[in-house]
Amino acid sequence: MLSCPLCGCHDVGRIAPDHYYCWNCFVELALEGGRVRAFNVDLEGMLTPVGAEGAVPEPQPGEGCS
Repeated sequence: MLSCPLCGCHDVGRIAPDHYYCWNCFVELALEGGRVRAFNVDLEGMLTPVGAEGAVPEPQPGEGCS
């Protein structure tokens, strides 16, 4: 994964096989069955899906890496 599908930033690191973390928008990304799912990580390390069941929403105009 070269850039975050949510914010477009290149500050994405691999944390496990098929799991990545964006340091710009603080979201964990998982590749599952050819789809990218996004999760917020809470203070206790629990993952909660972003959007409808973790489906990656379309980027908004003007968003990007800060």
